[in-house]
Amino acid sequence: MIIVGGYKVFSSEVEDKFYKHPAVGMCALMGLPNTERPDSEIVKLVVQKSPACRDAPDGEVEAELRAFAREKLAPYKAPNLYEFVEAIPLRSVGKVNKRALRGRA
Repeated sequence: MIIVGGYKVFSSEVEDKFYKHPAVGMCALMGLPNTERPDSEIVKLVVQKSPACRDAPDGEVEAELRAFAREKLAPYKAPNLYEFVEAIPLRSVGKVNKRALRGRA
């Protein structure tokens, strides 16, 4: 769970929405500390592009994802930052390894 301006954002709920977008092969939502607002976090989406969109420019895909988020999510749930990676690290059971992603941030 991520706290954004006093609101609770559940990463699984937001990730499920983004998995419906054709450009998203795999994604992970994370909260990053917000230095301007203590006890609040900035929402960041880490995206591994789907094979069909792998060659599309990151800026173009990011614009599509931002528009998708505005349409499908409440404003406080929409990610502020987007990061595109070649591969999202997984745990041995096949789940996203968010600890490894946080270590890179």
